[in-house]
Amino acid sequence: MKNPLAAALTCGLAGLVSASAVSAQSPLLHENGPYVTHPGGHATGADASLLENTTFPANTSYGFAVGAPRYRLADDFTITTAQVSWTVDRLRVYAYQSNGATAPFTSANVMIWFGQPGVAAFLVYDGRETNALVHAEPVAYRVSESGGFADVARHVQAIDLALPNVILTTPGRYFVSWQLQIGDTQAAVFTPQVTILGQIDTTNPGGTAGQHDANLGNVLSAGSWINPIRSGDPNSPHRVDLPFAIYGYANDRIFLGTYD
Repeated sequence: MKNPLAAALTCGLAGLVSASAVSAQSPLLHENGPYVTHPGGHATGADASLLENTTFPANTSYGFAVGAPRYRLADDFTITTAQVSWTVDRLRVYAYQSNGATAPFTSANVMIWFGQPGVAAFLVYDGRETNALVHAEPVAYRVSESGGFADVARHVQAIDLALPNVILTTPGRYFVSWQLQIGDTQAAVFTPQVTILGQIDTTNPGGTAGQHDANLGNVLSAGSWINPIRSGDPNSPHRVDLPFAIYGYANDRIFLGTYD
């Protein structure tokens, strides 16, 4: 495994990140999959994300816990050798508070790993002490076949998080990890999984979306990560991805000293 110093160079940032820290012009580098299945399909006219729990009875999970201080989620992305390096300045994730609430998110933090957390990884950006939250906005409803398209219990919000121009210079497989909080409470907060109609599995065999449970240990300890996330049943063979998007800049050339 390569030295993590070669994998990332980060600029320090403390405290709440202002909206000006996020470039509105930065392009999309990676999108991890869709969660909306019916654009405009909810009874309110909003987008809907349908859990197929009748078509696939083993598919029982509306979403996975990501609320601080106990839980955080992680999923992977890859930088190819052709791209050489990424400068990451924004992460978009999705989450809801159950039971019909649309409470405002007040804090969020991000970590980035080179390799899979809990297995073999270097921590290349540790933003646990930085509130990265910039903006959160209700965008869709998470519903199910059994509950119907008028269900308003799970109002999904798109949440933008600012990163301090994290530079990732080593091609390979990374994991981004996030944790969210509403107010000063330990409210139950969930992220819906990637959802594709007619497809209970949304990741390749050996899928690696993971959930950290602080009750099982420190985030740096292998035993605190539950991998891979499955579709509602820890014994299910069906694995799922998590929706997120990474924004920034990909550089196809890096200049070192006076040589290309």
